[in-house]
Amino acid sequence: MDLTEATIMRMAANASAVSNGKKLSQKGSFSNLCKNAESTVYWADCKGSSSSYETSVDFGDGNQDPVCRCSCPSRQFPCKHGIGLMFEIIAGKTFSDSVIPEALAAKIAKREAAEAKKEAKVQDAIDNAGTPKAKSKSSAAASKKKMAQQLEGLDVAEKMVDELLSSGIATLSGQASKKFRDVANELGNYYIPGLQVAFLQIGDYIQKMKDADNEKTNLLYQKTIEKILRINTIIQKGRDYLQTNIEMENISEDNGYLFEALGGIWKFESLVGINSFEKDVQLIQLGLYSENDDVKLEHRDIALYVELKSGELFRSVNIRPYASNAVKEEDANFEKTSAAVMVKYPGIDCRRIRWEQPRTTPITADDCARILSVADPDITTAAKKVKNVIKNTMAENDCPVLFIIEKILVNKDNQMVVVDKSGNNIMLRGNIFYSAEEQIKDLPAKIKPGDAIFGEMYYKNGNIYLLPLSYINEEKIIRIV
Repeated sequence: MDLTEATIMRMAANASAVSNGKKLSQKGSFSNLCKNAESTVYWADCKGSSSSYETSVDFGDGNQDPVCRCSCPSRQFPCKHGIGLMFEIIAGKTFSDSVIPEALAAKIAKREAAEAKKEAKVQDAIDNAGTPKAKSKSSAAASKKKMAQQLEGLDVAEKMVDELLSSGIATLSGQASKKFRDVANELGNYYIPGLQVAFLQIGDYIQKMKDADNEKTNLLYQKTIEKILRINTIIQKGRDYLQTNIEMENISEDNGYLFEALGGIWKFESLVGINSFEKDVQLIQLGLYSENDDVKLEHRDIALYVELKSGELFRSVNIRPYASNAVKEEDANFEKTSAAVMVKYPGIDCRRIRWEQPRTTPITADDCARILSVADPDITTAAKKVKNVIKNTMAENDCPVLFIIEKILVNKDNQMVVVDKSGNNIMLRGNIFYSAEEQIKDLPAKIKPGDAIFGEMYYKNGNIYLLPLSYINEEKIIRIV
């Protein structure tokens, strides 16, 4: 692969690691710079504060990010020494051809064996995609027993929902918050963690209403209603789903959203096995934001992408537990990502994705032209798609959109709106997480007819708004939020 500074920044745990690695390269901390004849493995000694460290960068087959190794005690990956060595490479320093040290060669061989095993597993799933794997009698019996317990859990959840609906949503109080948490704890006995988390979230919303202002209270109240409706849908459809699966001779995963809604966890090869994958994809990130979940105690970095071949919009999710610093925060990606295999999680719209063997290259004018060509032609077309999605009780009340615009202006009410070629308009506005006011005010001078805007369209108090995340012209992509 072509190593770039953008690649290094994306791989690094944080900006400090990049800065420290670059300083090591600039002040000449590396010695004995070597590489193999194929220029796929680089290694050197790096002078540390107390000793010298053996550092290496392994590019493998060039189809994915390089692997950095170092003898230093740092738990950060890649460490500053590995980052520094990559800066030595892109700086064009002279590396002598040499034979890979035996210990390093053994580590490389172990990695290659593990990758080959993983690739074989994925390829087997591709070759047998759409063919359900029969479970053993013991495994099928265990699955049926588990699903029978899940059905009992749905009855417990339904009783709580019926009780709430009969007494009225307006009666929500701190006592109701405790009841939701108690039901959630009880559901822990029935293998339905998806519903368990949903009840905990409602309890959290109700608790937060006590100290919230009117706007936040209204938002939490609305989210509570949406969550209850979603729980009710899962209960009704989940019961049919589980009963049908119990009656089947062979129990297998399918491409429905209920598997995950009930708490199922998808594996990469499982998604490939149900034909929920694409090969040789090209993705460009158009937006990135983070959200906190105080119930699951985790941060979620959500990146939004357009796939250049199909024009579909997707999202990736990077989960970082509150209690762990081991998972790197997702960074904005300003390059094009190509992947040999991309899997798609079941969903209603803007489905979650994961990929294997990614490689990145600079975004070109042709890529921008392709994005403009797959964008919806106007606001009406984009809004219609959003309405079809959010009317589903399992969907969120916002949806990513990409469409062509004519101009951005300030209307008579001093509100900034985007206008399409037909004269339709939609107000630009931040949400509870991002005000976006500073970024939005500079947009009118930058936009010209035929550009595209990407963002999240959402409904609030009967009105439709657009939170802009980026805009695209013939030459480049500009991030807004």
